[in-house]
Amino acid sequence: MDIRQLMEADIPQIIHLGRLMHDESQYSYLHFSPDKVIAKCNDALVNPQIQCWVTVKDETVTGMMAGQVFEYEFGQSLIASDILVFVSPEHRGGTAFLRLVKEYIEWSKSLSAEMIFLNQTTGTAQEAVARLYQRIGFESVGGIYRMRGE
Repeated sequence: MDIRQLMEADIPQIIHLGRLMHDESQYSYLHFSPDKVIAKCNDALVNPQIQCWVTVKDETVTGMMAGQVFEYEFGQSLIASDILVFVSPEHRGGTAFLRLVKEYIEWSKSLSAEMIFLNQTTGTAQEAVARLYQRIGFESVGGIYRMRGE
């Protein structure tokens, strides 16, 4: 398995992975837009503050991670936040997830981010993801609360 930055040719496979991620998450009742995925991928291809990495096995994109770096609201310090991380179900259990996260961390540090955040809002494998994040040095700092606006 290789890990590399997103390329334009990957976008159709990213749409497929995005649909899988959407369907297994708490967001599955919301509308899924392939056009929005395309726009977000195109933004990641040209915006240096956003990065997307993919894991590839036999020319198939098996996982993805996107992150962004931005200025803290009350100063000039930089903060990194993940946008998403996902590995297709048939490729879980290996090192893809961890390798994607480590790539994001290194990229964040290379841009001098003073804080690096990882979120887990999909509702999928929450305890396992929390254990992994804590094992690699992250600490829990609050919570996410949800209310449906139906």
